Parts: sequence; structure tokens; C-alpha cells
Amino acid sequence: MKVAIAPVALEDLREIGRTVAADNPTAAVRLTRRIRTACAALGDFPERYSLDVRIGLRRSVVGAYLVFYRVKAAEVQIVRVLHGARDYVAILGTDDPT
Repeated sequence: MKVAIAPVALEDLREIGRTVAADNPTAAVRLTRRIRTACAALGDFPERYSLDVRIGLRRSVVGAYLVFYRVKAAEVQIVRVLHGARDYVAILGTDDPT
């Protein structure tokens, strides 16, 4: 299944990379690569993670980060990538999964 990453999720990845790179550039590359690999893997088994009904999205855990996505037709849409300590329900609000 095709995996598409929304522009805001790409910006999330860039910001994660910049934040981690401030302390450890090598770790930043490894982390963002690990998150991107996890995103790509969602195309193989997109429904492996449960739906969070509060926000209408599925979420995958990658270390301290959460990858929020939806499955539509023949595509996995990565919506956001957020640190797990953030209030993601407030950030994402109620999402329409259609």
C-alpha cells in the first residue's frame, strides 16, 4: 500500500531532527531515519495499530514519538509525528477519518 506523508508531518520530522541535532547530529539522523522507516512499514500492515477514537486516527509508537495516520482506500496517510509527552488530543482535536 502506498504511504503518503502530509506536509505538516514532514515539518514535524524536520523539527524533530533540528531539536535532536542541537545536542547530537548523528542521533538526529538515526532517529529521523528510524521514524521514516516505521512510516514506510505502515504500508505493509496499515491496520496493525488500533484506532484512537478520540481523534479518529491510528497511531504507531517509534521510541518517544507517535506517528498518527489514517488508512484511506489504497493509501496510508501520515498526518503528524509528535513527541509522546505532548498533549496530542489537544493538538489534533477531533479528526474526521473520512
